[in-house]
Amino acid sequence: MTNLKSTARIALPLMLSSLSTMLMITVDRIMLASYDTMAMNAIAAIGILLFMCERGVGGITSMSEVLCGQFNGAEDYRKVAIPAWQMLFFSLFSLVIFVPMGLFAGPYIIQPIFHETGMEFYRILMCATFLTPAFLALAGFFIGTKQVKIIAVTTTISNLVNIGLDYIFIFGIKDHIEPMGAKGAAIGTSIALVVQFLIILGAFLSKKQDQKYKTRSISFDFAMMVQALKIGVPNTFGWVASLSGLYAVVLIVSDVGVDFLTVHNICQNIFIFTYFMSEGIQRTVVGLGANVLGARRYEEIWQLIRSALTLQFITLVILSVPMLIFPQVIVGLYITDPHLITLCSEVLFWVWVYYIIDGTAWIFGATLAAGGDTIFIAVAVFFSVWILRVAPLYFFEQAGIMSYDTSWFSGNLADLVLIGIFFTRLKWANWRKVKVDIISHS
Repeated sequence: MTNLKSTARIALPLMLSSLSTMLMITVDRIMLASYDTMAMNAIAAIGILLFMCERGVGGITSMSEVLCGQFNGAEDYRKVAIPAWQMLFFSLFSLVIFVPMGLFAGPYIIQPIFHETGMEFYRILMCATFLTPAFLALAGFFIGTKQVKIIAVTTTISNLVNIGLDYIFIFGIKDHIEPMGAKGAAIGTSIALVVQFLIILGAFLSKKQDQKYKTRSISFDFAMMVQALKIGVPNTFGWVASLSGLYAVVLIVSDVGVDFLTVHNICQNIFIFTYFMSEGIQRTVVGLGANVLGARRYEEIWQLIRSALTLQFITLVILSVPMLIFPQVIVGLYITDPHLITLCSEVLFWVWVYYIIDGTAWIFGATLAAGGDTIFIAVAVFFSVWILRVAPLYFFEQAGIMSYDTSWFSGNLADLVLIGIFFTRLKWANWRKVKVDIISHS
């Protein structure tokens, strides 16, 4: 059953997993803000580029949760691990792209203002980026089989490692390790990514998983790879469209002035941290939705959506306390300038609104993704981000009428339209027909 209790049971460990990841990003940026504000701004901008590349491949490999979930829902256990292996192979193939990009592309895609403080950060992490899609490939197996606790444990351990190493490498140890700033953050994060992947790989290959799902049976399955790419490539286009749009927003805001950029990046950092709850809910919808579709229990889809929306509302109420009542305390973790603290605190209201609107949109989007309707999602996301958010923001910047909350206000309007698009697709389009064929693979 996909009632509130069963949905929450899956969502809470995934929220904890996302929390540890978002906490890692947040702590990194707080440390770098303390080390050098420009380093924080550089990493915030470059981080979007890295995340775009990471999710570009991860958008494909994470679709293992759809395939694994549908096989698991159909109780065809001997096939459940096959998609995870195909996506693991695909993540390794991505090294052919990421390593050359890391070594040579930086000067051409990073703004000159960030070269001094961010170039080494970019080079190191771009070469390690393949580890995240590899992790997502195996995490998809555990989400699809409803074994999500291991994901929370894995990400928590790796992110504790990352926080500790980042502190050492960013600030150094007197007489032993020189302070390395952003470069140190990249080194610490890369080591943590290795730890994260090795832990989940060990769990995937364990005797328990092999007995039921034959996880140690390594094989390249071309037909399964094609199925995964069929739903994963459009998902990647959706991620790239979204993240490249966010990078465009940063570029537009940076043209207005350093204060605008700092306010935007701090609010963006706070949103990234709060996003762990929404992301946990969305990943739950994908995993449970795939199982429901695999078992052909279509009547449970809207029950799952209602449960997810209820959880989203509960998290919104929780966030209202720090973001609306004590915003200056949160902002004060990043900066000490009273004027900027006041500006950020005022903008946080729109960040709070964005949290609920964006989260609602992606509960509907995650339901479509559970069925593999990723082409539609990609087109809708491109329209929402570039036509409804980036284009108006560019117009406001060129007209000289930008305010500190304009980027968030335009994001809210774009996501409201996205809610209408996704809801219409779910309610009236016969989107499920082309999805359940996935489980007919032999």
